[in-house]
Parts: sequence; structure tokens; C-alpha cells
Amino acid sequence: MEIRVWMSRLSRLSSTVQYRASPLLLVITRNFSQAPQAPNCNRYFTLLYQCKSPHFSLLNFIQTEGFSSKSNRSSSNIVLEQARLSEMMRGMGFREETVKKLFEELPMAVLKDSAGFRQKIDLLKYIGLSSREIDQILFSCSEFLELSFEGRLKPLLDELHKMNFSHAEIRAAIHENPKPFLRLVPGELSRCIELLDSLRCRHLIKERILNKGYLQASINVKLRIEYLHKHGLILRDAFKVLYVEPRAILYDLADIEEKIEFLLQKMRFCMEHLVECPEYLGVNLDKQIIPRYNVFEYLRSVNGLGDEVWMKHYVKLSRMKFYNMFVKPYPECEKIFNGFTKEKIARPQHPVGMWKLFKPQKFPESDKDVRNMRKFVKTSNLC
Repeated sequence: MEIRVWMSRLSRLSSTVQYRASPLLLVITRNFSQAPQAPNCNRYFTLLYQCKSPHFSLLNFIQTEGFSSKSNRSSSNIVLEQARLSEMMRGMGFREETVKKLFEELPMAVLKDSAGFRQKIDLLKYIGLSSREIDQILFSCSEFLELSFEGRLKPLLDELHKMNFSHAEIRAAIHENPKPFLRLVPGELSRCIELLDSLRCRHLIKERILNKGYLQASINVKLRIEYLHKHGLILRDAFKVLYVEPRAILYDLADIEEKIEFLLQKMRFCMEHLVECPEYLGVNLDKQIIPRYNVFEYLRSVNGLGDEVWMKHYVKLSRMKFYNMFVKPYPECEKIFNGFTKEKIARPQHPVGMWKLFKPQKFPESDKDVRNMRKFVKTSNLC
């Protein structure tokens, strides 16, 4: 039986059972007829899966009808295998969108390993995730199924247990950042926790970093380490930057990305300068860095800079010292520097002292009161 005949049978059957998406079968028939030997099965199966009906099973139909032509048996086996996998995923409670995405993004070798597939799903169930949560995780992070169970996932879970992380903390970390968590390599988590324990900063900053627990804080550290490493820093220098400037762990990645982009493109520094002055990631870009950059650009245009400008001039100089060095000698830089005001801002004073609160109230004295007071003194002297 030719593929064209097989698809026509499927089309006729779909019309008898009131298939709700029968026009897609014509597309499938045309695609199979153009490439009968090696069809793009992932893309075609997506169309086949959309053509579903409660009265019709694609798996049963392929098993009963099949392909009679020997040249097309390989195609029949591939479609049959995909149908088996779809039935298995449906039995696990996966949504249509999730199954379609898995077939489109993952190679068939990963999906055909049913034993490994079930092991990974059972691992997520062991942590305490429901079928709905597993479906959402696979939809947002399908590459989870490509990870090795024995070489990656099981050692990671053992490491989490050794660090006394509860299943509730693991579930919360997966819900918060599924992709970074599933990208964790065994041994990487312990290094991030060592960095968190060795931080020497204000108590309030460390408390905010560990607000959601060590596991979530470690994932935040990993995200920033990966970002700095992607821009050319070795891992040792990336850890050093976060150790010196722990406030970077609290800031959003978008904020850090904006600062790095300004550092490389506008200020024309390299990432090694960031290692020398990690405090750059902790200052405000709009209020401190950009005004000073504008002043330096103006002075550079009028040949007003005698010495070379370094990162310390942007970061480590106080506002008053920077004003006295670079702005005060050039009055035209006042507006560029966003109007450094010399006027003192009135600040609320200390609370009123107790002696002022208990001081007796003064009343205005009239002439009559004065005469009465004199008479009283005279009578008291006579006595």
C-alpha cells in the first residue's frame, strides 16, 4: 500500500468519525508524497497529533493499517514509534502543547529511551512535584530530558540531600528558576554556598541575600557568575567580583547587563578593569556613573584632562571630591554634572528635649498684675 493510499484511508476515516481538524490531513498527505522516503517526522507528527478525536486512536490505526510497501516500512516504524510515545505522554497527564514542543525540540533518541524518560519523571515526582507542575517544567525547560540521569541528575540530588536541603526548598527553587536549577553541575552548588558564607558585608545586605534561603541565593550567584563568565571573566575572577561587591547578587540581571554594556561600549574599558574595581556594579548608573562620564567626555573634548581617567575616578571618589577636582575649575561643567548644589538641604533636627517640654508656660503681664504683685510684696515685708 502506498503512502498516498494510506493517507487517503486516514482522511476517509477522519470524516466518518467527525475529525475536527481533517484539513490538516491534506497537508500531511502532500508532505509525505513529496518526500516518501525520509519525511520530517517531528514536524509531521505535530500535525498528526493535532488531528485527534476521542473516537479515534492514531496508534491503533497505524498498527492495523500500516504500510504494505517495503520501501516505506521505515517511515511507518517512525510514525508508529511517535504514536506510542504520544500515548505514553498522554497517560502521564501531559498537555497537547507540551507533547508538541517535546517532539519539535528534542531528538527522537531522547524520547525513545522510555526507561530513562520515566526515571527523570519519577525523580521530579520524588521531590514532590505534581503532574501539572511537571508538565509546566517540561514545557518551559524541555532540555531537562536530555540530561543524564546517572551522570547528572542523581549526583545533583545526592548533593542537595547532603547539604540538608528539604524537598520543599528544592521545589521552590525549581518553580522560581527552573532552567538555572536544572543546569546546576554537581559541585557547583557547594562552591556558591562557600561564597555566601564567606561574604563580609553589612548584616542587612547579607540578610536580604539569604532572604529566600541558601538554595535560591546560590542560584542567584550562579546566574551572575555565568553572565560574567560569558563576557570573558574566568570563574575565579567572577567569584572575586561578587565577593568584593555582594550587592550585585541583589540587583537584577538586566541592571548588571546595562552596566556591563555601558562599561564596554561607552567607557571603553575591558572586563579586567571590573576585576580591579568591582564596586562599579554596586553604584547607581544614572546618578553617579553617567554624570561623571559626561563631565569626562566634555573635558576630553576641550583638552581639559591632564591625566588618564581610571575606574577609581568613576567609583571611589566621593561626590564632593569629584566636584572639587573636575567640576569646580570649569563652571560650564556645572550643568553637565546635574547641578551639584552647594545649598544645604534642611534636615529635621533631633527631637525636642524633655526640659523644653516641662518648661512652665509664660503669660503676658499687664499693669494690673504688676500693681497686685507689688502690694503682695509690701504686705509680706510688713509681716
